[in-house]
Amino acid sequence: MLMYYVYIIENKKNQYYIGYSNDFLRRLEQHRKNKDASYKVIYYEAYSDEKSARERERKLKYYGSAWRGLKQRLGLRGRGADSVDKFSSSIDSKIYT
Repeated sequence: MLMYYVYIIENKKNQYYIGYSNDFLRRLEQHRKNKDASYKVIYYEAYSDEKSARERERKLKYYGSAWRGLKQRLGLRGRGADSVDKFSSSIDSKIYT
């Protein structure tokens, strides 16, 4: 079954990036190949259909309440590295079918 992933990564400048892909590992590799890019995965969610994944990505990117709620749930208080260190060794995820 093809899965679609919504993910949040953080770069070395402590900036978050939200995206979606049907090939999560390939997409992460593309991010890592970008000039001056060093990313770590903060969070991801898996969906069984593309429409749901795109909708979730859109909500996280363009509706502040969705992003604020997720940041609060994950304990991300700010954009600094101190607020995400506890997630560097494990990935919090959800799978939606």
